[in-house]
Amino acid sequence: MEPKVSVIVTTFNRKDFLGQTIESILAQTYRDFELIVVDNCSNYDFMGFIESFHSDKIRAFQNANHGIIAANRNFGIRQARGEYLAFCDDDDTWDPKKLEKQMGVMESEQADLVSTNMHLFEGDFKVWGYKQCAQKTSPYDFFKKNDVMNSSVLVRKGPQVFFDESKTFMTVEDYLLWARLYMEGYKMRLIEEPLVYYRCHQTGFSAIEAQFFNLKKICVIASLKIQYNHLSATKTFYYILLNLLKFAIKGLFHIKRIKY
Repeated sequence: MEPKVSVIVTTFNRKDFLGQTIESILAQTYRDFELIVVDNCSNYDFMGFIESFHSDKIRAFQNANHGIIAANRNFGIRQARGEYLAFCDDDDTWDPKKLEKQMGVMESEQADLVSTNMHLFEGDFKVWGYKQCAQKTSPYDFFKKNDVMNSSVLVRKGPQVFFDESKTFMTVEDYLLWARLYMEGYKMRLIEEPLVYYRCHQTGFSAIEAQFFNLKKICVIASLKIQYNHLSATKTFYYILLNLLKFAIKGLFHIKRIKY
């Protein structure tokens, strides 16, 4: 009998974090799932590590993605046997009732994608913040920001559910996919309860990385406008200008830090 949900985790050289991620997924109260772990050829005995969990729910693979995380997410999707797909990054963890509550909304509201809010933590599960997301009611909500977080998503499997593997969209490939699914008519719902623990690393984004993230957002917005002609040219232009302004401001901030 095929599982209802396929959970996909991609990983690379994060053995300790991955262990915590896997344990939180295996502890789900909703049991009709398989866990697909795709490793980018880590430098430890990955297969031996997976075997140490002694779980027949785990299906492990190794695949070189050449730095493109989207490639291994898509690899996992192609292995999936479930009707629904869930994703989790290898340094995040889940509340035990995450899948149970998402499947409840998925079935009761006939949704196509259900996401959740998130706890923010660092170190040894020191929770210090809360990520409050917003229900998407317009395509332009995606132009403002991406707060459909990868580790929180449960989505109905379909031919559209694949990540763009182009280097142009590296780091924003999930942002692009959720926006495209919305444009394609996917019914999206948000559970306001935080059911994911999102790990914030001490290094975080550098100023220059944050600056270029705005250019990535411009690429996403422009791509959506080209693909979906019904989008307002005026609103599209406004959000492109807004992100260009943010790019310029962050660039000046970075130069100032270097200079002084």
